[in-house]
Formats: sequence, C-alpha cells, structure tokens
Amino acid sequence: MVSFGEDGLAAAQKEMPDLIMFDVKMQGMSGWDVLKAIRGNEDLRGIPVIVMTAYSVGNEQKRAESMGARSLLSKPFSVKQMMEHVRLAVEKKAK
Repeated sequence: MVSFGEDGLAAAQKEMPDLIMFDVKMQGMSGWDVLKAIRGNEDLRGIPVIVMTAYSVGNEQKRAESMGARSLLSKPFSVKQMMEHVRLAVEKKAK
C-alpha cells in the first residue's frame, strides 16, 4: 500500500524543507497523522506547515492550529491565496 504521508515524512527528513504543505486527506496516513508526526519529530517540528482541506473550515481550522499548523487553506483556493499563506508562514518562521 502506498502511503503518501509516510513518503512525505521521509522526504522531509531527508530534504529539511523551508515549508511543508499537504492535504488532510491522503492515502495511508491522514494529514492529521502526518502533522502529529512532524510536530513530534525534533528535526522537523520547527518547519512551518500549511494544511489544505475541502472540509468545513471552522472545526478544521481549530484542529489545525491546536496541532501546530501555521495555517489551513480551504479548497478551492486561488494561486494568490496559496501564495499569501506561504508568504505568511515563511515570514513567521524568519522571526
């Protein structure tokens, strides 16, 4: 079985990106499980995370924030909206 979440975690540990962005709904691990794993990993926990979802934003926003995501991007979204979320996440990391 393919697990995009596990593959993404492995890639993040190898590459140490400036930002991690993923959908809540994935094959294998859910996005919430991935976020929990990122925040529980000493090497990855400082990397800003943007979570994307097509689900109702109210409860998902609270969940994302409580789990340590920098922001939650609700689908559908424009490139302009995505870039604003990325800009804010990277600016907060720089501070």
